[in-house]
Amino acid sequence: MHNKKISCVIAVAWLCFFTPSVSFCLAQLFKGRINANGINIRADSNTTSEIICKADRGERVEVLAELYDWYKIRVPYYVPEFIKKEFVVLLDDKTGQVLRDNVNIRMRPDTSAPILGKVDARTALVILGTWGDWYKISALAETFGWVHKRFVDKIEEQAAQNKQGAE
Repeated sequence: MHNKKISCVIAVAWLCFFTPSVSFCLAQLFKGRINANGINIRADSNTTSEIICKADRGERVEVLAELYDWYKIRVPYYVPEFIKKEFVVLLDDKTGQVLRDNVNIRMRPDTSAPILGKVDARTALVILGTWGDWYKISALAETFGWVHKRFVDKIEEQAAQNKQGAE
């Protein structure tokens, strides 16, 4: 019985860490601040992965996970995101609601574009525009990118260091 519990905990931890649709598992590890200009936020945790956007010194990020030398962060609010129209019901000209579970949110209006996250049925969307069979939507809490950890400073640590230096 003990081995089953351990196996279950390991399986849930694996899903929470590597599956973007399991956003409830991704509690914030810490708040951070980008420490240089023109830093790439990527679709995956490697330097060959497509660049989602760039961040500059002082920009705050919400770090959700760590993998080797990379931090998984929530995508900044200004990043364009897209969802296929067939998975959305319009509530009015500026809002919509997702119709199915596990729907991909993509970086561009193209099924080959990197997946930034997944959403489930009844998720509310802010519609920014239309591109063919796609809606451009405002950034969702369920979408993620990766940044090399050498470019992120922990805000809490900085505050504690500043306090110690003042004493």
